[in-house]
Amino acid sequence: MKQEQSNITSRERYAHKIMFTYQDNKELVQNFMSKAYRYTYKMSDEPMVQKTFKSDPTARGGILLADPPEYIRDAVLKTEAVEAAWQEVKELDCGEPFGLAYLMEKNFCLTGNRRSKSANAVVRHKICSDCGIADRTFYSWMGQITDIMIYHATKRGLM
Repeated sequence: MKQEQSNITSRERYAHKIMFTYQDNKELVQNFMSKAYRYTYKMSDEPMVQKTFKSDPTARGGILLADPPEYIRDAVLKTEAVEAAWQEVKELDCGEPFGLAYLMEKNFCLTGNRRSKSANAVVRHKICSDCGIADRTFYSWMGQITDIMIYHATKRGLM
């Protein structure tokens, strides 16, 4: 029984880590895709340039896009999991401006600037005052968000 509780805690921690690193993963994927697409453009139309794997940038770009490195595939899966969870949370809110989606966005810095861990308590109090909720409700909502995130991460084979 004690081991099961520690597994649940580690899953929750991992789900939080995925959400906190969302911007980093998204930026990593965007930079990789930009680089791969740049390689797909022809660098030279000169007939003297041989079109081999090493000299043909189109081939390099195509290979990068067709078979990205493992860390890029992992970042794509994490980004997709967060976006799917975020979309599900938005649907649960039914358009409410200060609900679960607001908490998820602000607490995990999905759209705003990243922050240090020491600022978490200040942000929690700001979110609670914006939403008009108590700390207990905050943690209840966090549990719901975490469960949704764990579901989407598990669905993509991240857990």
